[in-house]
Amino acid sequence: MSGLSELDGGYDVLVVGGGGAGLMAAVEAAERGASVLLVEGRPEIGGSTAMAVGALTAAGTALQEAAGIEDSAEAHFRDYLGFVEPGRSVEEYDLELTRMLVDLAPSVVERMIELGVEFTGPQPEPPHTVYRMHNAVPDATAYTRALQRAAAAAGVSTRTGVAAASLAADADGAVSGAALADVTGAGRRDVEVGGGVVLATGYFSANGQMSRAHGRPLEYDDVEPLFDGATGDGVTLASALGAATAGMHAGAPPHFRTVAKPYIHPPAGIFAAGAILINRDGHRYVNELEGAELATSRQPGRVGFVVFDSHLAARVATADSDVPPPRDGWYRQGKMFLSTFPEIGYAYLEDYRQRTGYFVEAANAAQLAEFIRAPASAVRRTLDRLNEAAAGRAPDPFGRDLDGIGPFAPPFHALGPIKAVLGSSGGLRVDREMRVLNGEGRPIPCLYAAGMTGSSNVLIAGHGHALAWTFATGRIAGANAAAGGVAQ
Repeated sequence: MSGLSELDGGYDVLVVGGGGAGLMAAVEAAERGASVLLVEGRPEIGGSTAMAVGALTAAGTALQEAAGIEDSAEAHFRDYLGFVEPGRSVEEYDLELTRMLVDLAPSVVERMIELGVEFTGPQPEPPHTVYRMHNAVPDATAYTRALQRAAAAAGVSTRTGVAAASLAADADGAVSGAALADVTGAGRRDVEVGGGVVLATGYFSANGQMSRAHGRPLEYDDVEPLFDGATGDGVTLASALGAATAGMHAGAPPHFRTVAKPYIHPPAGIFAAGAILINRDGHRYVNELEGAELATSRQPGRVGFVVFDSHLAARVATADSDVPPPRDGWYRQGKMFLSTFPEIGYAYLEDYRQRTGYFVEAANAAQLAEFIRAPASAVRRTLDRLNEAAAGRAPDPFGRDLDGIGPFAPPFHALGPIKAVLGSSGGLRVDREMRVLNGEGRPIPCLYAAGMTGSSNVLIAGHGHALAWTFATGRIAGANAAAGGVAQ
């Protein structure tokens, strides 16, 4: 239901944000007997969760056991620390909360199975030493659909197009209500909250002011956020009550994302292996190994196309390389995959042909140009100049070392359009009960955060850990809010 119509004056629990964390919090609270109102400012439920590939990475699951894989949280945590970026220290992260993520991940998989979600896998992903990545069928929308069904069955009141304008606190500092506003400006409504408020509004990369305050360079201002609903509202609401933040960083370089479903992220390795970028005019525009994302945001339509030839295509694994059910031929034989992909984990050429509308195998430059919708003459000149540079007859105009590339030979393959997008990390400082902490490290009574809003200084890296944190913390926050807050 949309708008502020037919709202009661008070609820046990208010959940702000209708993505995966908010939905899970609402379900957990309602199933414990709480009256729950969930508000989402956008016209649709799902948030950035619905845009994910859909992986959950966990150790000690029934799916691993069925596949004969012995695993433990200790081994998972040990491997997970291998995701720490070069130049950063493990001690920079909140290792207690990071370990909590790892410990709770298998229960998240179990909970999703209870809610009717099916999985494939587990799949491999270095530096994990065993197969741990579980992929929802058909994609991450399976989570949001299952949670919406559960929310409706539990009696959650849901309103889209409604945002929380501010939070109210009583004389003791406990959060006791909120002012809700119709995002169209059609009205406002105050509601009382008897148990707790859960903030689950996600990332903050669509909030330019907040992102610049946390490290985003000015040159990134023209790059789109990964999700335009990621406005950091939860951080703003809690900060007004004295909440502290942790790990907030918006200065990471942009990354690529397809503009159409299924949303995937082409790996950087595809460019190191010989792929190039062509814009809608049919021209190369950058050294693909240096600053390609930012350069793409300045092209016509702010998009580009990944183009590669038959030599690179021959290096991509095929389904014949797999030992089913995992999609693991690339891993065992040292071959390439084109990207991670919903349901199957990793995509090969045949998957892109069958499962997407943004891939082509072109017999010649004219067919490639038709797919890109660029002048055929421009595409031919681009490929000719690339081959001249690769053969050493001319310098590469963008300074790329083309040793080992070329001649660029048909059939040509193209993936796109892709665009550059920006993310963010960190959020409100929380404890293990997902209570929001103030600047002195004390909980703000009756205020909780879940998902990326409450990601504190947790290590969120690799595939499947962001969703594991999202759902695990949603469960904790919802349960505690329903109980009226844990003992202080």
